[in-house]
Formats: sequence, C-alpha cells, structure tokens
Amino acid sequence: MITPEPSWPILSTSAGSLIGTWLFVLLSVFYQPPLTWFAILAVLIFIFLRKTGPNRRLNLALLACIVVFSWFAGQVPGSLRVTWSPYQKLVVSKNDPKNGQPGDYLVTVNNIAYQTMLDPTENSTNRSGYISPRDERSEPVTTFPCYCIPIRRVF
Repeated sequence: MITPEPSWPILSTSAGSLIGTWLFVLLSVFYQPPLTWFAILAVLIFIFLRKTGPNRRLNLALLACIVVFSWFAGQVPGSLRVTWSPYQKLVVSKNDPKNGQPGDYLVTVNNIAYQTMLDPTENSTNRSGYISPRDERSEPVTTFPCYCIPIRRVF
C-alpha cells in the first residue's frame, strides 16, 4: 500500500493553528493585558513587514503606535486593580458616595458597573448608610441580607 506524503501547506497550517490556540490559552491563563497581546501581534506582523518595500517605515511606525496605544487601553485611572480575562476587563475601584451606589468598592466589567462590595466587619457603617450584618445590639439585621464569608482574594 502506498502512503501519500503529507503536504507542506497542510502541515504548516495545522501547526500554525495549534500554536495560535496554545498561545491564546497561555495568555489567557496568565490574564495578560492588551499591551502583551499587541506586542506579540507586532512581533508576528513584523515578520511580514520586512518585505513591504517603500512603505516599510510607515508600516513600522503605525505598528509601534498600536503597541503604545494598547498600553493606554490597559490603564484605568483611580483603580485599585485591573484584571483582564480573555473576554472581559474587570476593575476594582473605591466607590464614590456621590454616584448613589452603596458599598465601599465598585467592580466594573468592560466599563459598566457590575457590583459593589460592603465592609462586613462588626459595627461598620459605610458611606451610604447601610448597617453591617450586626448592629450595636449584636442582633442580626434582617433587612440587609449578607453572607459574612471572608474573601481573601477576589480575582
């Protein structure tokens, strides 16, 4: 029986697909910001820009601008922490009492308010006037449901 030799285009396409998938998984596991994603993209595109001819400098300048501007996309002024998942940007910031939302901290997902976090310590009153799960009489407050499970790491 004659076995056909594998075709070079099929092998290279399959290898590129597998490498790209594993690169996506690797970047996702380590929660990399846009700067890392675009820097890797710039390195891969640079391989093809070597042979662009007279527009080479313009193309390289535009590629450098994309990498620089991706750093700005990853920054959130006034945030305590920014975490990137493959599909979302999660930001934790101090909650401003002027915005009308209860809680000490605000979590936003893709620049949209998602949830607030309250301080569950004894006898704490946050800026919005909510009372912690126990008031001065050490009785549970039934108007505010809260699970007092200490969370060590949010992300």
